[in-house]
Amino acid sequence: MGKELANAFHEVLCTFGLSDKVLSITCDNVSNNEVMIDHLAELNPSFRGECNNTQCFLHIVNLVAKLMICLFDVKRKEMNEMLKAGAEGSRHWAELNELLKYDEELEAAGALDNEGDEETNNDVG
Repeated sequence: MGKELANAFHEVLCTFGLSDKVLSITCDNVSNNEVMIDHLAELNPSFRGECNNTQCFLHIVNLVAKLMICLFDVKRKEMNEMLKAGAEGSRHWAELNELLKYDEELEAAGALDNEGDEETNNDVG
């Protein structure tokens, strides 16, 4: 797939007369993009390959953030049990109780799974 991307990209560069004007290519760090960068360097001698590849900083920050957030994930069912057990005497009981009722309404409406422990999307790759 990476070689096909490089061939297509090189064709576009040549069509518009830009093949010798590429300073850097920014893309995420998926393996097919790495293959594309290497193959493009073979097709275009003025492009130096890996040293001219800029990894997408925001993509890397996103991956790191997702990884860090997943460390704090608590299943909804466990959270509800903790709230029910520990918050009754709290000054915030009314607000917490409203959240629990809302969660139960969502579950009853079918917006949540039957177990009440739907995982958040923590795809880190």
